[in-house]
Amino acid sequence: MRFENVEKIAAAIEASLFKNASAQTLGMLKSQFRGSGLQFREHQIYNPGDDVRFIDWKLSAKSSKTYVKTFEEERNVEVSVYLPLDPLMSIGYYQKSKLQVALEIVYLLFLLTDKTSDKVRLNLIHRDQFWEIPPCSGRAGIVRLINLLYRAKLMDEQGRINRYADFKISDFSAVIKKIKKDIIKRKEVLFLAAEPTQFDLLGAVAFRQNFHYFYLQAPLDTPTSFSATVWARTNDGLAMANAGDFKEVRDHPRVKKLLIDQKYLDQFVRHLSK
Repeated sequence: MRFENVEKIAAAIEASLFKNASAQTLGMLKSQFRGSGLQFREHQIYNPGDDVRFIDWKLSAKSSKTYVKTFEEERNVEVSVYLPLDPLMSIGYYQKSKLQVALEIVYLLFLLTDKTSDKVRLNLIHRDQFWEIPPCSGRAGIVRLINLLYRAKLMDEQGRINRYADFKISDFSAVIKKIKKDIIKRKEVLFLAAEPTQFDLLGAVAFRQNFHYFYLQAPLDTPTSFSATVWARTNDGLAMANAGDFKEVRDHPRVKKLLIDQKYLDQFVRHLSK
């Protein structure tokens, strides 16, 4: 894809999404994804009510006033996002697929982390391949993602998503293994799922506090007492995926549902504060 096309697409994405990133949104991101510690900021004159543990006695002894140390959170958080491309990513609501919704969430994370001095690492999973974007933020992250989508034939030169891509995950155990490594390294891990059944496959890792599971729910996914079959058109013909029969999936509080027929970006931001 030509450079000017990439920049044009990235600028349009930034203009449409960043208006949602209010001061409250940034605060939610900071409160959910905690930094690794505190770093010294500056000295301030002691006021009644200040924590006496932070009084700088050496500096105060050299002055007629009492000084306290103030600190700020050290922001070096890496948010590791996993986006598996299974067949149900191609369905959606009113011409917007679950994949488009997931990508908008990733775009928003790139923009938000640019304001909080954090980084996003994206893991795009297709069949037995991991396409990875190294830690970055802001428009640089969006540009890298656009180029990746174009190379993977998921996006055309006008920025349109290929709704007929051949989605498939052949080895989910490899995904779980990679997620476990990120959790052990104390990264904040986000999983954007097209179907809730993948939650059960994750096992014990799904209960870790630095793991966040988001289920993109379309109107067709509403739990019912019957089993439905969805046929999605791909480049190679038709692919079958089951939908509707989620009786085996528990309504677990760790599963954060995003209803894609509603304001899903607002829902995503609210979930970050929970």
